[in-house]
Amino acid sequence: MLVAQTFVFSYLWAVGGNLTENYWDQFDTFVRTQFDDMGEAKLPAAGDLWSYYVDYEARRMDTWEKIVPAFKYNRDGSFFEMLVPTIDTVRFGYILDKLLSVRRSVLYTGGTGVGKSVIARGLLEGIADRQSYVPVFINFSAQTGSMRTQEMIESKLEKRRKNVLGKTLILSDGTAKKVESIKRKFCCRWSGKKEVLL
Repeated sequence: MLVAQTFVFSYLWAVGGNLTENYWDQFDTFVRTQFDDMGEAKLPAAGDLWSYYVDYEARRMDTWEKIVPAFKYNRDGSFFEMLVPTIDTVRFGYILDKLLSVRRSVLYTGGTGVGKSVIARGLLEGIADRQSYVPVFINFSAQTGSMRTQEMIESKLEKRRKNVLGKTLILSDGTAKKVESIKRKFCCRWSGKKEVLL
C-alpha cells in the first residue's frame, strides 16, 4: 500500500507539479482515473490529492494541514522576511527538501509578488538548520551585468580544482528585470571623486 501511495504522490508532483492551481482539479480527476483500479493505493476520497502527502510513520496518506507548524512571531525580524507557515509553504518545502536531498534541481514559478523568494529563503534556512549548510543569498538588479553576476556567484563557491568550482547553487528570481524605461539620470557623489552619472 505504501509503495503504491508513494508512486501516486510522486506521479502527481512529477507530472502535474508545474500546473497552476486552476488546473489542479482536472489533473486530480485524471490521476484518480488512472489509478482507480489500483486498490492498494487507497487514495483518499475527501479533498483533492494535492492536499495529501505520504506519512511514512503512520503508513498512509495524510493532509498537509496536520503538519503545518505554529507561527512564531519574531519582533526583531523584518516584516518582508517573515514566513507564515501555510499548507503551501509546508507542501513546497517538503518537495524542495526531498528533491535537494537527491540532488535534483527545483524551479518555483509564479506571478510577481506571490512570495516565491520569501518562501524559498525561509525553506532553505529551515533545511540548512537540519542539514548543516549555510545558504548564501545574492541580490540582482536590472543593472547587474554578466561579469558582475559571475564574480558574485564564483565568490560564494569553493575551488575544487583548477577550473572546477563546487557547492549547491540555488537561484531565486532568474528573470531579466526591465531597465528603467523613463530616461532618468541618477547621480551620486563619491568622496574624493567627481560626480558620476549612473
